[in-house]
Amino acid sequence: MTGERLVVAARKRSLPGAEDYRLGSIIRGTFLPERSRWQGSMNAESSRESLCGGKLATGREINMVDERVLMASDRLRAGGIVVFPTETFYGIAVDPTNAAAVDELFRLKRRSLGHSLPLIAGSTAQVDQVAAEGWRALPGLESLVDRFWPGPLTLILDGAVGLAPGVAAGDGSIAIRWTAHHLAAALALNFGHPLVSTSANLSGEPPIADGAAALEAFSCDDVYVLDDGPCAGGLASTILDPRAGAMAILREGAVARQAIEDACRQR
Repeated sequence: MTGERLVVAARKRSLPGAEDYRLGSIIRGTFLPERSRWQGSMNAESSRESLCGGKLATGREINMVDERVLMASDRLRAGGIVVFPTETFYGIAVDPTNAAAVDELFRLKRRSLGHSLPLIAGSTAQVDQVAAEGWRALPGLESLVDRFWPGPLTLILDGAVGLAPGVAAGDGSIAIRWTAHHLAAALALNFGHPLVSTSANLSGEPPIADGAAALEAFSCDDVYVLDDGPCAGGLASTILDPRAGAMAILREGAVARQAIEDACRQR
């Protein structure tokens, strides 16, 4: 069966995010509706540049049959907690629509219930699942998304209904980004919905950058660790609120303020 036919089959079965992988991407495998997951592999485009002129991690194959991803996805569907690698450090994922799982995450991290939880998506189509309708039309946002996603730019958007208490902020907004890490993207796509993604550490403690350290840190907890060795570390994502018409940078991180300003001027 050709890759082209498989892309069509994925769209017909409403594989979340399949349409976000542009022409030239390769999708191979079989969608299993009874398990609600895609079994195959995907090459995302590698031509997008990061703010420093290099290539984002999307050049790596998004392997949808990686047994670690399949097991992690099943654990999330069962309401469990998964520790997984990201572009910088290890993160903790839960289903953001499962109130019991979100509560358990707050307990595990000893995190105050007053703090909202960031989300990651495996595609822009997945952002549509949790953001209020019309987010794509916010002034100036299209050029930023086109340049910096997938990558370390977190957007503050009005959230949609259906998220568990504690995920959205008090004003109903969410913090979300399209991840450029091949395993993190595979996990979100396989799960079929954006995931809570907060740092894999107790509140106030240093982040975890190595799979072995993650296994040790959560050895006494009922947590599945998707071990992929060391992460790259570095700066956290930049947080941007585009809702007021101006691009309000709430935290400058891996995407520099100057890069955002340049992208806005070029639109």
